[in-house]
Amino acid sequence: MSKMEKDSVIVEETKYTTTKLDFDLTNSSIGHVNIVNGDRTTIQGNVINHLNNPRSDNPQTNNHCHQNNEGHRNADNHKSSKQPSQNNEVGALYQENENKMKDLVKKVARCFGEPEDFMYNMGSQGYVHIINNINFDCPKHTKREGSDRDVKMLKEFFCDTIGWEKFKVEPDLTVDGMKSSLKNISDNDFSKYGAFFLIILSHGTKYGICGKDSNPNTPGNVLNVEHDVLPLFTNTECPTLREKPKVFIMQACRGDMDDNGYCVESDAIMTQPPDRYKRQIPDTSEYLLCYPCAPGYTSLRNTGIGSIFIQCLVQVLKERHDEEDISRMLVRLNYKVARQDNSLRIKQMPSHDNRLTRLTYFKSFFMKKKRILEEECGLIPYKPHAPPSWADPDNASYHMFSAMILGASFAGRWYAPKIGVTRIPFTINIILVPVFYLLAINHKEKRFEYGS
Repeated sequence: MSKMEKDSVIVEETKYTTTKLDFDLTNSSIGHVNIVNGDRTTIQGNVINHLNNPRSDNPQTNNHCHQNNEGHRNADNHKSSKQPSQNNEVGALYQENENKMKDLVKKVARCFGEPEDFMYNMGSQGYVHIINNINFDCPKHTKREGSDRDVKMLKEFFCDTIGWEKFKVEPDLTVDGMKSSLKNISDNDFSKYGAFFLIILSHGTKYGICGKDSNPNTPGNVLNVEHDVLPLFTNTECPTLREKPKVFIMQACRGDMDDNGYCVESDAIMTQPPDRYKRQIPDTSEYLLCYPCAPGYTSLRNTGIGSIFIQCLVQVLKERHDEEDISRMLVRLNYKVARQDNSLRIKQMPSHDNRLTRLTYFKSFFMKKKRILEEECGLIPYKPHAPPSWADPDNASYHMFSAMILGASFAGRWYAPKIGVTRIPFTINIILVPVFYLLAINHKEKRFEYGS
């Protein structure tokens, strides 16, 4: 049995009639489902491919894509301990590949008519940290069944699809536990990572994101993104993430209002600052905050397949990660989520706060476009494939082959009347030999190498 629930507090129980819902996000991952509304909104049906992966008793080893001992630093360490470190173990080959990739990104930007630094490649490795709150102490916060399915889908994309290795999940954290965990994360060295993704799956209120110990009677005991999360990852506090994308994805309600939808028929001019010896950047730049709904509204989650927002997000990332930048993919996410219908007539509209300063792509985008850009945009000289020797008019084999065809055609034309066969096919062969020769000469003279 699967259930449709909200990631917010249950205030009162209401009974409704039994209805049906067609809800398909994962391409035949679910079949026919029925909604039964009682004390909770539930869905009954044949949910296939649901998560069946019990958590480990040790939360530190739960759902790790790559285990390592890059431990967190103590919170009382001096700020200087977080300065970018020079990794002396980086080999010359690795550095050479990185330089080639940076050069490719610049050339791609030029081909698209953009400044060289306007496109950003998140690189071969990124850092993904997930806080997955499922069980809560307060009875009004129901168990978030189906959230493990969201984690599984996220892991499939980040680890299997794009090959990132740093993927860590922390389950069922209190508010103080989340704050402490995020403080330890911000103390890490992110020098070898091209981007940072923080994903929090939990209940939420209009005041913030709930922890395991949150209670509606104490609304202040929540995690506030603007005050408790973002200040930890500014360019000042986290220098190894400076000018790197920091993406915050929050799957939680932002209030208790339901979006019932609406039925339809079908500043001042800024002068350029003077040049300075040291370029300044905003302290809160390169942030991208993704919410499942607008402030004050609820978000929906299915206990069998996971939340609508996360499932649509992963589907868009898998389909478009090698074709579009992340900002454009979020517009597709809005389009997809906004068109999800259910019998409850509750709509959901994702909300994003985009503070990125560049078009941000996964590495797969540049690798997919590399061959096309090399051949069409002139990144490197393009050399046409050499024709085989028997088709090259400058090669003796071509003329020998043509002479054999002519000889056989003349012999056939001479012998055809004796056996009562028409001469037409042999005559056509004789005419076509010089015609193809002229065409081959003309085609070869038009070939040239593309310059950069």
